[in-house]
Amino acid sequence: MSIDHWRHAARLLPDKADVHYELARALGRAGQPADSAKHLQRAVELAPNEPIPLNDLAWLWATHDDDALYRPDE
Repeated sequence: MSIDHWRHAARLLPDKADVHYELARALGRAGQPADSAKHLQRAVELAPNEPIPLNDLAWLWATHDDDALYRPDE
């Protein structure tokens, strides 16, 4: 699915962690890491015991060269 489809799904289902996770993945593939991080954070908030979104967010924070995203200690 495209980013537009996932954004629409996130508006319709704002409390579904898997929708935010899939939107984050699409945004990441499209080279939009800041937006991706926002949706990964939302997915983690909604499903804190799901390891994959948490791992992806941690990896993004620890490895991205954008100072706004780089958070090696979180």
